[in-house]
Amino acid sequence: MIRLFTGLGLIMAMVAMLVGRQAETVRASSAVPATASPAASQPITVPVDVHDMAVTPAQTVFRVGQTYRFLVTNSGKATHELVIEPAGAVDKALQASGAKAEAESIAPGQTKDLLWTFTKAGAFQVACHQPGHFEAGMVHAIQVTDKAIPVPVTVGDMFVKLSQTELKPNTLYTFVVTNTGQATHELVTEPAGAVDHALEGAGEPEPSAEAENIAPGTTRELPWFFTTPGNYQLACHKPGHYEAGMVQRFSVK
Repeated sequence: MIRLFTGLGLIMAMVAMLVGRQAETVRASSAVPATASPAASQPITVPVDVHDMAVTPAQTVFRVGQTYRFLVTNSGKATHELVIEPAGAVDKALQASGAKAEAESIAPGQTKDLLWTFTKAGAFQVACHQPGHFEAGMVHAIQVTDKAIPVPVTVGDMFVKLSQTELKPNTLYTFVVTNTGQATHELVTEPAGAVDHALEGAGEPEPSAEAENIAPGTTRELPWFFTTPGNYQLACHKPGHYEAGMVQRFSVK
């Protein structure tokens, strides 16, 4: 379930510790720092819901050098927009290669694409700057890091394949999840033997360790910071999928 996460201070502290139509498309990229983790071969899909009056991205921690496809759907009754900008800015969209990080005039019921590659780490936000909307609360904090370790995961009909089964504690990982199947799947990170009990934690990069509704042929990300050693699993809990074998065990030690 996508939930609003307001603990930006906790995210920043965690990252600091690691350091110390209906679609219109905007494309931009620039040089990637040498410290960036390897990018996926295709853009990462990031569903974003904008409505009256909130902005809710499915993901709030991103990687330097990776291209993201923000799939912005207006589920409200007013026209909205999505602007990616530095934290604390007001209608100052990021710019690169002559393009701006914004999807404008998204009509009710409409979906627009915004492709963007983050080129530096830091605190940012996604916001709507239609008159009065930002002031009404249409802003959501996001974080960009160059310290996350990508872990490829493949889901299909009916399996979950993790590229490595031993992870280390106190390390920020990003599960890069590609759906190669014909059905829509999800990825839930949970204790070994659990059934649809996603991990949660006050200091984690996302409110819960799950990526929902991964469409066929798309790639999503799920960042997570494992603080406790133990045995875990990745699973799909769409009806019947777990029972059909969509689970992969792994350990943190």
